[in-house]
Amino acid sequence: MNETKSEFFISANGDRWFLERDGNATEPTVVHRANPASGGTETRGSVDDFLKVAGHHPQGDALRYALAEPSSLEEGGNPQPVAELENGPIDIPGVCAISPAR
Repeated sequence: MNETKSEFFISANGDRWFLERDGNATEPTVVHRANPASGGTETRGSVDDFLKVAGHHPQGDALRYALAEPSSLEEGGNPQPVAELENGPIDIPGVCAISPAR
């Protein structure tokens, strides 16, 4: 199995979110890893389910950015929440359209 897990967001309290791709799966999975003080438990879910729950939160914005700009997930990349984007709107066909905060 060819799996890759790329971090796309870290919250102020140390929670981390990853986009996991399995070479055999058609859709990526979102992985949430709780901070060590909360036990560090990992949970997994679909992108759609994640966006339904966290779509209007910074981690949801960061996921949309990571999906629109896959290079942000590459080794050494610096994924950023939408609030820090400087360019215009990003349209992800079939998922969403997002704009930088002004």
